[in-house]
Amino acid sequence: MRASVALRGVAGSTFDHVARGAGVSRGLLHYYFASKERLLAEVVKRDTELRMAVLDEQLAAVDNAHDFIAMLRRTLDTMLRDDTEFLTLSFEVFTLSRRSPDIAAEFTELIRRTREQVAAVLVAKQPKASSSSAPSRRRSPRSSSASATASCSGSSASPTATTPRPCARARSRSRR
Repeated sequence: MRASVALRGVAGSTFDHVARGAGVSRGLLHYYFASKERLLAEVVKRDTELRMAVLDEQLAAVDNAHDFIAMLRRTLDTMLRDDTEFLTLSFEVFTLSRRSPDIAAEFTELIRRTREQVAAVLVAKQPKASSSSAPSRRRSPRSSSASATASCSGSSASPTATTPRPCARARSRSRR
């Protein structure tokens, strides 16, 4: 499915294309996945789980905010250079989630779980609070995780949001 969507997009990918590429029958795909949208959601879910396992390993080696940002940058650079299929797949699912409430719910949950997992690692790595009573200027791990994953995924809002993000409004103004 991943290769077919990267080559043809969701609309152009059929169960016939996917079955042929996977070396299985079309009926088998229909049996396990009622629709190509369901198959696509499962592909993205599995891909994300694999990526999160790798990210957990990478985060284990991170000791501070600078290392965290550098690791995210390396990961993004590698993805942009070596894994354009994943990017195409992600954008296709995001677009599909705007039209399908079921896919939107799955995609939103996937983003939430990813952010929670990164936040949990950041919480575990956060230094113990000092005994000083001065307020901390640090962002919460949950907020940092949301910002980092939004910047890497290219979406800072829920796929079901109907109002444009501020940066989208600014871009549309600059085109006038």
